[in-house]
Amino acid sequence: DATRTLRWVSPTLVEVTIESHEITQRGFYLLQNRTIVRHGTWVMWTNGERTMAANFDHGELQWFQNPNGKQFTAADIKQQRDQQRTEYLSVD
Repeated sequence: DATRTLRWVSPTLVEVTIESHEITQRGFYLLQNRTIVRHGTWVMWTNGERTMAANFDHGELQWFQNPNGKQFTAADIKQQRDQQRTEYLSVD
């Protein structure tokens, strides 16, 4: 039931807006080496209120911001995942 709107910004950059009921998401796709990757800032709104945001650099997540406004970097996420793996492996 989602509606997608594409707008070419340049020959390799496409702005996309996805709308589905009360959720709207907007961001950019970059055409890179015959693949499509997220690039730049992506924002999600629920009922018109900004709820999440994330930034990508050539498909690699740089940071995301949760609904409370707290921002997490890719390094923060990796550290959290590594910590959870270590805790899982050390359970007797």
